[in-house]
Amino acid sequence: MLASHAYLLWQAGAVGCLGASLFLWRAGEVPAALHTWATRVAVALRWATVLAFSAGLMVIAGDATRILGHLPVATLQAWLSLIVDTRLGQVWLIKQALLVALAMTLFAARHAGGGVLLARVGLASAFLMAGAWAGHGGVSVPLAIFLPLHVLHGIVSAAWLGALPVWASLLASAGERPDERRYLLHALQRFSRFAMDAMGVLLISGCLIAWRQFASWPALLATSAAAWLWLKLGLLAIVFGAAWRLRRDHLSRLAADYGPPTRAAALRVFVLELCAAALLFVVALELAHSTPGAHQDVRWWLPFRLLPMVLSNNNFAQWQLTLALTILACAWPAWSLRFRKLAGCALVLGVVIGVQAVAVRAFPSTYTRSTVPYGAQSIARGVALYAQHCTACHGTGGRGDGELALRSSVPPPDLAQHTALHSAGDMFAWLSDGTASGAMPGFRAVLDEQQRWDLINLLRAFADGHRARVLEADIAAYRPWLAAPNFQFQSHDGTSGELRDFRTQASVLLVFAGTSAARGHMLELATQASALPSAALRVLFVPLGESCASLPIPQEALTCIAKGGTAAATAYALLSRTLLHPGRREEFVPALEDAAFLIDRFGYLRARWLPGDDQERWSAQ
Repeated sequence: MLASHAYLLWQAGAVGCLGASLFLWRAGEVPAALHTWATRVAVALRWATVLAFSAGLMVIAGDATRILGHLPVATLQAWLSLIVDTRLGQVWLIKQALLVALAMTLFAARHAGGGVLLARVGLASAFLMAGAWAGHGGVSVPLAIFLPLHVLHGIVSAAWLGALPVWASLLASAGERPDERRYLLHALQRFSRFAMDAMGVLLISGCLIAWRQFASWPALLATSAAAWLWLKLGLLAIVFGAAWRLRRDHLSRLAADYGPPTRAAALRVFVLELCAAALLFVVALELAHSTPGAHQDVRWWLPFRLLPMVLSNNNFAQWQLTLALTILACAWPAWSLRFRKLAGCALVLGVVIGVQAVAVRAFPSTYTRSTVPYGAQSIARGVALYAQHCTACHGTGGRGDGELALRSSVPPPDLAQHTALHSAGDMFAWLSDGTASGAMPGFRAVLDEQQRWDLINLLRAFADGHRARVLEADIAAYRPWLAAPNFQFQSHDGTSGELRDFRTQASVLLVFAGTSAARGHMLELATQASALPSAALRVLFVPLGESCASLPIPQEALTCIAKGGTAAATAYALLSRTLLHPGRREEFVPALEDAAFLIDRFGYLRARWLPGDDQERWSAQ
């Protein structure tokens, strides 16, 4: 708690100096009658800078305790290592040096002219830029886009927020003299224009940053970082409304009637803006120090989620959506004919029906990420678990035709189609606690968490295999969509690795050879592919039923998999179904004898060769 307060004061010093200096520079020369006010502002900025520097010492002490586990009171080497060898320490040192330079301009200059004010603006801006490099802006890729975006967002918000206290004090201190009145109105008009422009910049840059930090709609609605973001947006709406009211109403009134009642009315609205802005500053700092929503666990709180995919095979949902669009189309003519209530009802009814058309039930774990990676070893374990616990109801082929299916009041679904319509988190909820109808029991007490995720990885591969029936020997030119299951292996020369080691390095031709009749052709295919530069293509050869040592393989050109091939064959057998040969209905894992899969450098399947369908069409490109 103390460290967070210290960081708040550390930032507040630079924010106040930036906003106040920019406000005074844009307002112009201060009249003699307001010199006392200007002196009070300068003294406040000096103390704010001293306080910020002191808070910075507390910040580095808190960071040292958090990183090292203790405060290195007498260990000079530990302090030097933290400050010099880490980005956090380097940025801290730069920011403290900038505060010292800022303090020098505040204490040395008795009367701040335009040059001194601009120097303060530059030093305070540099302080905030350094902070962006150490925060989310320094790790958001691409840096060339998001680092300048974070810097812009931080500087503009600080310039606006830091000027608000100066504006409030000027509004409260200005008297009735003509020169004071002219200065006040000129300063307020110039700052009001800047504030409205700043709001637009903050909204645009904030939306782009939030898109990068959250990456998905679920994270934007159901994470702790999302709660801070929506609180920030609510406070920003209050600030924007107050600023708009001041610009629209009170500036013109002050120009026409400069009396105390008019100034008091404007000050009340401004105090509301100032209080909301102060809370906004605290919330923004908390959000900046929290883990980005894209990396937090999503705990979904709505009983439904929207899934447009249900329209592809649900006629009732299609008719619902058609009805919703028809009702919404009637809202605009009704509004034009001044039937406002009817238009409002049509709008609400159309939205409700449209949402119902694409809504499916959701659970708190709907968007939970799997704790077990999607890989061949997990899929192979899932095959054994499915045979033990699931075939009685879902059938040996996953089509919902098991021995107990006829006795159930709710028939088990066809997993080939049903699985693709639900997230892994949905399936985890059903496997853990059963379905709401009670037709499927929960397995929380029977299967541990890893086993449940193994089953889900199997179901994912099973559903992907049915969707992958469109793959051919020709390399797919369309956008890749089918992820290749990862697997660990030991090669013929004793080295170990896994499929994802080749990510971003080279494409992979994964060759399975099982029958002796086809092995010669598969070896020829693999040998031709291996002749390509290794930077373009790597060949992994999996002999089924044979050892690498017994095969006449040019092993200096190929990687023959001695261990790990069985699990890989199980996983990729699920992806070997074709339109011509979809596999037997009662068979969950098709037999795999000879096949080749082309996996691009990003881990997606792009082509597949099977001897029965593609004897003459494969090209080692």
